Order: sequence, then structure tokens, then C-alpha cells
Amino acid sequence: MTFLSRNKVYTAINVFGLSVSLAFVILIGLYASDEIKVDKIHSKSDRTYVMGYTIKDTGDKGYTGGHWGIQKHLNGHYPEIEKTCAVATQNSTVELPSGVKFEVSELCADSTFYGIFDFKLLEGDPNRVLESSDAVVLTESFANKMFGKDDPLGKMVVVDGRHLKVTGLAADMKNSSVGKDCEMVDRFENIENRSMKGDGMNNASAAEIFILAKPGTDLSAKADDMRDYFRTFWWFYKMPDCAEKVLLVPFDKLYFSGTECSNGVTSRGNLTLLRILIAVGLLILIFSMMNYTNLTIAQSGYRAKEMATRRLLGSQRGDIFLKLIMESVFLCLLSMVIGIMFSWAACPFAGHLLDSPMSAKDMFSAAGLLSLLLISLVTGLLAGIVPAVFISKAKPIEVVRGTFRLKTKTVFSKIFIVFQNIATISMIGIAITMFLQTRHLIHAPLGFNTDSIVEIGNPGDSTQKEAFINELKAQPCVSLVSCNKGTPKDGGNNNTTMLNGKTVSIQTLIGDQDFFRMYGLKLTRDNHIDDQNGVYVNQELLSELGLDKNSRTVQLTDSRWGGKPQPIRGIFENFHLRNILNRNVPVVIQIVDRKYMKNPWGFSILLNGDLVDGYNTVKSVFRKVYHQELEDEHPFVDQVIASEYESERKMSAIVGLFAGVAILISLLGLVAMSTYYIQQRSKEIAVRKVFGSTGKQVTVKLVRSFLMYVAIAFVIAVPIIWYFMGNWLTNYSYRIKLSPWIFIAAGAFTLLISFFAILSQSLKAANADPIDDIVEKE
Repeated sequence: MTFLSRNKVYTAINVFGLSVSLAFVILIGLYASDEIKVDKIHSKSDRTYVMGYTIKDTGDKGYTGGHWGIQKHLNGHYPEIEKTCAVATQNSTVELPSGVKFEVSELCADSTFYGIFDFKLLEGDPNRVLESSDAVVLTESFANKMFGKDDPLGKMVVVDGRHLKVTGLAADMKNSSVGKDCEMVDRFENIENRSMKGDGMNNASAAEIFILAKPGTDLSAKADDMRDYFRTFWWFYKMPDCAEKVLLVPFDKLYFSGTECSNGVTSRGNLTLLRILIAVGLLILIFSMMNYTNLTIAQSGYRAKEMATRRLLGSQRGDIFLKLIMESVFLCLLSMVIGIMFSWAACPFAGHLLDSPMSAKDMFSAAGLLSLLLISLVTGLLAGIVPAVFISKAKPIEVVRGTFRLKTKTVFSKIFIVFQNIATISMIGIAITMFLQTRHLIHAPLGFNTDSIVEIGNPGDSTQKEAFINELKAQPCVSLVSCNKGTPKDGGNNNTTMLNGKTVSIQTLIGDQDFFRMYGLKLTRDNHIDDQNGVYVNQELLSELGLDKNSRTVQLTDSRWGGKPQPIRGIFENFHLRNILNRNVPVVIQIVDRKYMKNPWGFSILLNGDLVDGYNTVKSVFRKVYHQELEDEHPFVDQVIASEYESERKMSAIVGLFAGVAILISLLGLVAMSTYYIQQRSKEIAVRKVFGSTGKQVTVKLVRSFLMYVAIAFVIAVPIIWYFMGNWLTNYSYRIKLSPWIFIAAGAFTLLISFFAILSQSLKAANADPIDDIVEKE
């Protein structure tokens, strides 16, 4: 290890590059391990299915979801089923006897919940903990928040007016796609939305239906039979253009199944992101190994003396080869130790970026330490094998004659540097494209106002509603307050019905007299009908029902179900519900006087001036009226819309981060390559200077020869970016075009960093005394 201690710059560059790369490999490994372990805690997951459906004209795209009432039909018709469980979520307010209130994420489930899932109960019998309709199980963290160190078992809590008894204490719900971030579990009968429990089985996909099959049975073979059976009684399968097929998704494959969840009960993993992370992590590690190879070979002329001396003293080529391999492994082990420290420090940031509760402690399990050791050994072997072969084959006579340096002029280093530039340009181009597309989506015109509007839920009664609105209106930072049942941001309520012989899906929003002003909705026609039973409709609804703009009435419910024509008060321009990727759909808005809207779902508040101060004022008024804290990560409408593209933003940030690391490691590689290349041409440079070439001319020639590699890489990288980003953009109906400036920017940036990386070495070579290189003082 004498060479490493004497050549501190060489050692530092290699160790730093390998440490950063290995730190990323560790972080990616921790994330991948967490993702792969999702739902593995459930021992019956291999025979549990999640019910879902497909809809006509949506291809193979599937959704999970069903209705609570379908269980009695399933259990009575299919002997292969052992038990079922419906699960839904809602946000509620918990009130203690002391009057203290807490916002809680509530999971509503059947009594079979703990018989299907293996969530750990710290207290309580899993077979009986949800036996009573007034039973509730609290997670450990929420119980501590509510009761501190007191034992919660047997205590009473009031959840949105429902008196429930704590019958169990559970560990926090982790490592599962079910109930992520939920803080309490109680009976499904406590769900507030009555249509989710009604015999008509409306809200057809509002719950997740889990089906536990008896051992040895393949329930997926019954999917077609279930579809035919459902068509005999369930409107969701009887009506055209609704559910077309029954899906039975194996629970152990649900997380990466590609199906979408209709109700927010279960989460999904991003398999594409996982694959990209693994691929890019390996690519960065390969970059570091290339740099080690290039930099070690660049030093070969200096190391040849040492190896030649060893050979003359009796060492065999195999001994020298082994020494160089051991040196490489040692460097990788040292880099791994530093990489572990880097990854430990970066773990919280990586966890936030990937929305994953990553724990650095997992590295120090037996399996984790063994994996880290194995990665170090493999990396050391792969990084060191080429330099070891190259240097160990040097013959002492060649070193004495001074011909060894001439022989070290090989092609593979140039190939490596071109490869690095291709990857760097590609990653920069991909990162730029993702950033521009995400910004394009976030700032897309939706057709309704999103600026300075706060939307919050209504946790109280009609008396508190009036007090809250009046208090807000008295605040100078509040321009407008509107109460509603559904907004353009959340999409309101869906009503799917048969009209004129076809299935029509209509979104319904109910607002007060300030609703249109709040969201800046534009009327194209005002029929001047002052009838609160009347409705405003969008142009898409008229088109869907085949009505012209002069129509004065519209029927929104099948006459067989008591539907009657309603007056059309006006027609408003189409707007995109929720986000720009949702196509225009039929929308109905009913405007009612605020005093008649006793229990609105929520409030919309238009602020002016400083938005942070304004929101703090809203929180203060909320606390005063409702006696609880208002906690919302995304209180503003534009923030909520931006959060719709959180996965795109994270993907863009991750690719950008990796592009930055690739640039850093490429810089090290360019330094190694320029050092090696200029050493090979030292005599040529000296001769040119003796014959009259200036330092500037020599520098330009050297820099130009390196930038040629960037040009070659650019030509290859352009079609790579075009292919991958072109395919990626087709996933979005509202997308940017692949501008030539994206490719130019990626190439120009790589060219710029390459220029500065090699400039110092080129200037040093150009300004050196030619006598030193011609005489070769060695």
C-alpha cells in the first residue's frame, strides 16, 4: 500500500468516486429492499385476492374496488371463498372526554380484518378485536398522541359523534399496501357515506374487497363466472359502458400489479422508478470502476518501475497481479466504509425524496453487512482486473529502454470516455425533458381559477359553519368565502345513469352563490332562471346528451328511477376536473343559497396579500371556531394540483440528481483520461514546441482532441434521448414537444464541463519545459 500513501491525489480521486457511487448503490438497495418487502408480512397473501374491474374502451387498464354489499353475494355463491373483508378510508375528528380534538386517518373494515391481514396487535385478540360494532383499534403512535403513557385499552373516544371503545392497540401499519398512514381501525358500518353501505350498491368501487380463498383453490379461474353472476343483479355490470370484466388481483402481486386503486385504500409501487434507480445506480458504479481503471493505467508508466524492480528481485507475474487486485479491493473496502457514512447522512433526504421510510440501520443486519462486503469484493475485482493484467505484463527490459509508456497507448480508455459522455448527455437530456414536462403539467390552463384559494374540510355542524364563515369574512386577508359539496379540484360526486338509452357519467358539484366567482367559471349562456332546483351544465354534457345550446331543461336521472327534467339555469365553459390529464366530462353545478346548505363538505377561501400570513389567519379562525388544529400539507388548490404530479416531480428530481453525480464522476474520468493521454503524447508535444509551436497552439490541439469524444458521444446520445423520451411523453395527453434545444443544452453543458476538466492538464502540458520530456528524467 506504499504507492497509495505516496500518491495521495490518485488515492483521493479514486476513493471519492467509488465512495459516492457506493453510497448511491446502498441507498438504492435500501429503497429496493423496502419496496420488495411490501405485503410480505401477511402470511395469507398468496391466497388473498383483491377484487377489481375493467371498463370498456380502456384497454387492459384495470382498477381495484368494489362495494361492501357484494360480499354477501360472494360468500353465498362461491364455496371456494373462506372469508371476505371490505376496507375503506376516511378522515375523521376524534374527541376525548377532556374536549381535546385530533384529526385522524381512519380505516373502516369488517370484523374479519385481522383474520386476513397480519398487522401486529400489541394488545387485543385478533379474532375478537373488531367483533363489536363500536370497537376501535388505535395504532401505537396515535394512541401515544392521544393518551400519552396511559393504557388506551377500554377507554372511550368520540369519532365524528360516534362513541367507540378502544379494544386493541396495534403497531403502526408499515410494510403493507393496505392502510398506509392510517391511525385507527374500526368497523365498516361506521363509514359516513351511506351509499357505500346501501342495498343499491351505489359508489360501486368506493371500497377495496379482499377475498381469502380456501387453501388449494385458484379463485382467479372464477373471474368470468363472477362477471356473469354480477350481471344478473348489479347495475355496475348490467349497464353498458360500465364494468366489463371482473379482476381478481393476487394480493401478493398487487403492489406492482399496474392496476389503479379507485378508492385510496391501497397504495402502489412504481416499478418503472425502481428499475430506473437500479439501472442508473449500476451505471454510476460502472462509471467509477472505469475511472479507477483509467486513472490506474494513467499511472502505469510510474508504477512500471516498481513492478519491474519486483520482477528483477524474483516476484512472479502472478504475485504482481494479485498485489494489484488486493490494492483495488482495499480501495473499494475503504470506499465502502466512507460510502456507508455518506448514505447514513443522506438517508433522511433520500427517504423524503422517494417517499419511503428508509432506515440506515438495515445496513447493519447480517444480510446487509454480507451484501455490502460482497459488493465491495466484486467491485474491487472488476475495477482492478484490467489494470492488474495491463501492468503486470510489463517486461523489465521495456521499462529500462523507456518503451513501456509507448505501449500503453490503448483504445479502451477512449471508448470508456465516449461511453461516459454518452450516458452523461443522455441523462442530462432526460432530466431536462422530465423537468419541462412536469412544469408543463403543473402550469397547464385548467379552465378554472387555482390561485390563492384554500380548500378545507368542514368538521362541524351548521351553527359552526355560519360562525366560521362570518369570522373569515371579517378578516382583511380574506376576499371571498364559499361553502360547497364538491369543487373543480376534487371532482365532486359522480352519478352514472342511463339516459336516452346510453350510459352517462356525470360529475355533480353543489356550491353557494359565490361558487362561480370563487373559481372564475365562465358562463356562455345565462338563461336567467331563478330556481334553486335548476342546474348549470357544461358544453360537454349538452354534447353527450345530444342537446342544443337553446335547451331549457335536462333530465339527469333515468325516469324509471323517478328522474324528472330540471331547468337549465345556464351553460358554462368546459374545464378540466382535478388536473389537465383528465378529459372533459359532463359536469352539473347546482347553486343553492348558503343558508340552505346545512352540512357542506368544505369551504373555499380566496386570500389576498401574503398567502402565508393569510393561511395562518385561517388556521387561527378554524382553531377558534372548531377547537382543533387545521393540519394540511397542501392547503392551496394550486399546491394540490401540483401534488398530482408528485411522481413526475420525484422522477425528474431523481434523474437530475443522478445526472449530477454522473457529471461529477465523468469529471474525474476526464481528469484521468487527460492525464493518461497527455503522458502518452508528452514527447510529441515537446517536439512540436521545439519546432516552433506556441503553448496556445498546443493547448488548442489537446483540448480539441478531447472535445472530439464529446462530439462523438453527442451524435450517439441524441437518438437515445429521442427514443426514450419520445416513448415516455406518449403517456401524457398534454405534453411538450421534444425541442432541439433540449439536445443542444445537454450537449453544450457536457462540452463545457469537459472543456474545464481537461483545460488545466492541457495548459500544464503546453507550458512544460520540452527538455524534461525529451530527456525523460525518470
